[in-house]
Amino acid sequence: MRSITTVLILLLLLTAPHAFADEASKFLLDKPGKWMLQCSKQAKTADEIQFNKNVTALAEWFRSNTPLLSSPKGYNLKTFITGSWDNHYRLSRANYGLRADMTFYFHLFLKNGKIWTAELPSASYYSFQINSTQAGTGSHGSFSYFNNLKDDPKKENSINAAAAGMDAIRVAFPFREELAPGVHIYENPGSSGYTIVVFNPRRPAYWIPVTVKEMAARYLEYYSLRPSDQILLQELKKELAQIPANELNTPAYTGHDTNIVFRINGKNMGLPLVRFNPDYWDRTLPPSTIQYMTFWYPQMSGEAMEEHLKRFGYPVRSQMLVNQINWGAVTERIRNKQTSH
Repeated sequence: MRSITTVLILLLLLTAPHAFADEASKFLLDKPGKWMLQCSKQAKTADEIQFNKNVTALAEWFRSNTPLLSSPKGYNLKTFITGSWDNHYRLSRANYGLRADMTFYFHLFLKNGKIWTAELPSASYYSFQINSTQAGTGSHGSFSYFNNLKDDPKKENSINAAAAGMDAIRVAFPFREELAPGVHIYENPGSSGYTIVVFNPRRPAYWIPVTVKEMAARYLEYYSLRPSDQILLQELKKELAQIPANELNTPAYTGHDTNIVFRINGKNMGLPLVRFNPDYWDRTLPPSTIQYMTFWYPQMSGEAMEEHLKRFGYPVRSQMLVNQINWGAVTERIRNKQTSH
């Protein structure tokens, strides 16, 4: 049995380099490519039309200022703009700016004449979010909005407002460093990458800590509006009654050892809960102005990138793109209002 295993290992070691070489031979790494831009966001109002123009101009700026985007080689570059602006998101005063997602797709050239466009690996696309107050943070739970089959129609507005208030509370990840003025990096627990927040440092803080007392009020409001939540409401009241008075005004954190409904503590255990600051937005500017952005910040070393190229035959262009971005110049566009017209 041991001899068979040894033979199999030797065969694997002998054939692996050839397998990697076969992978590398699939791609045309030096073939010049072209740039394409597509915006799928519907625009009905004047603000939405202008926002699409602003986001398109931002895409052009990234293209002009990032070598990987300005000179495609080995791929066609597709820049795709999408996003959502639903009625529930609109309910919060903190969600002032129109939001969108921008993705750069690196469609790889294959030597057989085809182009790899479907189900691209993470190494071959890169996304970031524009004006999204929820991006770069975690959810502290799932809270349903009005249900016309279960809820009282007279309470529709109240239920939706309470659910929006719960969704507005976000889990903030640990702060890592300030990359430049207006550029913060946060570590994503359980992820290999980080989040970059690009903002205007001349404006008030973009996140506000919330207290245990504030969270208790939001929970009571939410669970008091539905007859189907009465059992949870009674459990919530019991859990809130056990909170020491001196803990109510402390910052709220995720997690609790025993609670079923109010799984929040004021003992600096877990991750902090925050909400987006409505006063961060410069409301003298229209909602179409880009004032806040969040980016994925992968953490692949140069050695790991070289190994990836040898193994798969194409580079990690998502990491290459991040390495080429001038983050100080990105936040300068926000400070100088170059993202509005």
